[in-house]
Amino acid sequence: MKHACATSDRTSRNRCGVRVAVLRGRYLNPWEMQNFVPLSSAGVRVTAFSSRRTLYSLNGLGVEHQSLPSVSEWIESRGPGFRSLLRRVTGSLEFKYRQLGLVRKLREFQIVHTAETFHIFSYQGVLAKQKWGCKLVTTCWENIPFANEPGPLERRIKKQVQEKSDLFLATSALARRALQAEGVDTDRIRVLFPGVNLERFRPGGKDAELLSRWDLKPADLVILFVGRLVREKGVFTLARALRFLRDDPAMGEQGVRGLLVGDGPERTALEAFLRELALGQRVTIRAGLPYSEMHRVHSLADVFVLPSIPTTQWQEQFGMVLAESMACQKVVVGTECGSIPEVVGEAGVLVPSGDAEALAGALRRLVLHPEVRRELSVASRRRAEMHFCARRFAETLQGYYQELLDHDV
Repeated sequence: MKHACATSDRTSRNRCGVRVAVLRGRYLNPWEMQNFVPLSSAGVRVTAFSSRRTLYSLNGLGVEHQSLPSVSEWIESRGPGFRSLLRRVTGSLEFKYRQLGLVRKLREFQIVHTAETFHIFSYQGVLAKQKWGCKLVTTCWENIPFANEPGPLERRIKKQVQEKSDLFLATSALARRALQAEGVDTDRIRVLFPGVNLERFRPGGKDAELLSRWDLKPADLVILFVGRLVREKGVFTLARALRFLRDDPAMGEQGVRGLLVGDGPERTALEAFLRELALGQRVTIRAGLPYSEMHRVHSLADVFVLPSIPTTQWQEQFGMVLAESMACQKVVVGTECGSIPEVVGEAGVLVPSGDAEALAGALRRLVLHPEVRRELSVASRRRAEMHFCARRFAETLQGYYQELLDHDV
């Protein structure tokens, strides 16, 4: 009887058009959602579900959005003693991010599209599939096998999501290998690079208002970093590389300026390190803009750098800032960390992680040879058009959705 009801609900939803629920909990963000926005022109109605408290600004989200109360708000109101009890009972605090009423809200959707196998909202997607008969799609950025398993609850969640998902979208070949290592069937995995809005992130001149606001000159050769100010993002390595450039007699009067845009727990330590290196006048740290304006930040770059360093628990999962910068026709320099080589391909420069001298050498060559910068910048935009187009991502995704739904016809 339960299966018959689920089939009836699904038939009713088919007559109403394709509806997709995107589950991201507190991780909902506009840079990922830009890939879902073009679906609306194809008649696909996308609704993003988040908890009331999100980690990122939802400025420019671009799709219908519903926020739900989560267990965390209730738990936090009960105090630290209750949180401690929950950890002892469940072995984890992941449970505290369960969104109240989410499964009930998902009744009207044919596709539920979640992210990562270890989140509690992904398990709620499993429950919705079992209750309402929807298809379950899981995007996976994680590229380290058996990561995010601090306790038995996460392991149970992962197993259920791995078994019940109809399709996995790995954002890199490295993420696909991680899924395969954890036992996911290869025929349920597709590799699909996320994209950016190529009409917004496009070649153009440096933003004059930002140059003035951030005390930069139009003639400055700007080496740009965008991201969290933490050691694993390589910001201290970049600082040392910029010191090497400052002391290099071949650089002459090149007017090289470092620009680090972002914030994070190690900002104060980084500022102190820059002062120690006597780079205070050559390197500027600025807070990021809303995502709808980040193309203006990328416009300032002559060279973009993402010098990430792997840890035992993390390696760069993609690097959306690389795709954004390449779309803006900028030269990119990355490290051999995680999925960065897949993103950069032959269109940029790669150096070993944590090697400040190698990074300085790569930057030196790009600073002194504008013809190399021009060649690589053109290659960057070409690669972005081929691999990182949000509209093309949406077209491919719609095809995957339709394949899943056609199995029920």
